[in-house]
Amino acid sequence: MEVDVRGLSCPEPVMQVAAALKESPEKVVVLLSEAHSVANVKNYALEHGYRVHQEAKGFDYQLTIEK
Repeated sequence: MEVDVRGLSCPEPVMQVAAALKESPEKVVVLLSEAHSVANVKNYALEHGYRVHQEAKGFDYQLTIEK
């Protein structure tokens, strides 16, 4: 599942990722545009036992969150 939260302010990115992980708990790919949102989503995922891989995609970020 892919979640595009580019341009959204916290806590909305974390809330959308939490909902996506409930629907697709094995893997979620998240597209983000704000560095602070990346940190918040990454912390949320790590606190809930997920592994997180971060990549730069142009001026945006991509997080791959997996169990």
